[in-house]
Amino acid sequence: MKKTIIALVAFFVCSSYSFSQEDAGYNTTDVGAEFNHYSGGNIFNLHVAFNAKIHGSLVLRAGYNMVTENYSGSYQNEKGGGFMGGLGYRYYFRYKPYGFFIGARADVWNMDIDWTKNLLAGNTKSTFFIPAFETGYMLVARDWFFFTPSVSVGSRINLKSDVASLKDGLVVLYGVSAGFKIFNLRE
Repeated sequence: MKKTIIALVAFFVCSSYSFSQEDAGYNTTDVGAEFNHYSGGNIFNLHVAFNAKIHGSLVLRAGYNMVTENYSGSYQNEKGGGFMGGLGYRYYFRYKPYGFFIGARADVWNMDIDWTKNLLAGNTKSTFFIPAFETGYMLVARDWFFFTPSVSVGSRINLKSDVASLKDGLVVLYGVSAGFKIFNLRE
């Protein structure tokens, strides 16, 4: 009988202790600006990251892709740009959403580009899909300001273009982002 009572008390104490613990991480939402450079131009984004309590983050991006590419394949002096949007996931190796991360992203670029080829000139409306792997390091100051250098490597896939052979292939994005962490209140 004593053993049963001791076992029940021990079970009750351990159970109440485990249910009273807070989760290890904290929920935040990152809001900031992002700049990416690649061989054909620059991308200016606003991004929002919804961070899980432990390890993960879902990133939404929207911005403008400014194309200033010279001598790409058989086309010369491509100028123009257009809007882009993207979705990504980052896995942080620390239990809180900062430090070193790896992830994946998928962007869609919808652009209007003026080009020249030898003595010909034209305009094309193109849509590209860019699946990529991403890595970087998020630096955090005072738990609310972040600065993140990153590198993404992926494939540029031409979904729609007036010029059928317009720039499929490898794309490397060098990026930096900065912004603020907003702490989500618990109920």
